This record gives sequence, structure tokens and C-alpha cells, in this order.
Amino acid sequence: MTPTSTSAAAEATTFTSTTMLSMREVCHLTGKPGRPRDRKTVAGWIHAGRYPHADKALTGRQEWTVPVQDLVDAGDLDPSHVIEVAATLETLRESRQVSDLRERIRQLESQLAVTAALAAERQTALEALHRVLALAVPSGAVR
Repeated sequence: MTPTSTSAAAEATTFTSTTMLSMREVCHLTGKPGRPRDRKTVAGWIHAGRYPHADKALTGRQEWTVPVQDLVDAGDLDPSHVIEVAATLETLRESRQVSDLRERIRQLESQLAVTAALAAERQTALEALHRVLALAVPSGAVR
């Protein structure tokens, strides 16, 4: 049976979708205010696949942890309690950084093309000066 009410703990808390909740937290979030759901019920839900991304810790009592997104997907937690502000901001920052870096690469490539053309021009001028010098100065006169 799917819980129809959200506990007071969930009403006062916001999570990210990747937050991992302990069994105790899941029991409190899926139970009624003041009456957490039984651990055996939640464990049964995990074994039945209701929380497909639940993870069993290999230390201590081998406690299960459940990602918040599984509770939302199962209808056990109101999506309004899940915020992705940090993740969204980071994605926007990265997108902006990528755009800035692409622009900087374009500028540097342009500068490189100009510098390469200037270097080629100077090389041509040096070769011309060497030819003029060779004609102007007899080969035995230069030490």
C-alpha cells in the first residue's frame, strides 16, 4: 500500500534527488506524523523492487540506504521536497565555462594565424637580406 500522507519531517526538509536516506529516515518519511513506518515494511518494499536503487551497506548491520529519487518515483515523497539548485547551477556554470573557453580558443587560433603569417613574412625578409648581403659583400671580406 502506498502512503497517502507525507510526514512532518518531509514537510520541513528538502533533499536533492541523489541524497541517500537511511532506513530510519525512510521509515519516518513514509510513515504518518509521529508514527514511522515499520522497518520490515520498508525492507519488504526494497526486496520487492519498489526502491530499485536502494543500496545495502557492507559495514555494521548491513543497513540499506535509499536515494530520495526512488521515494519520489514510488510516490512516497512529494517532488516539491526535492531541490536540484546546486546541480542546476553547476551545470549552468559549466555550460558558461565551456562557452567562454570555446570563444577563447577561437581568439587564440586567430592570433596564432596572424603570428604565423608574420613569422613567414619575416623569414622571407631575412632570406632576401641574406641574398643582398651576399651580393654586396665579397665572400673573402667577411670574417
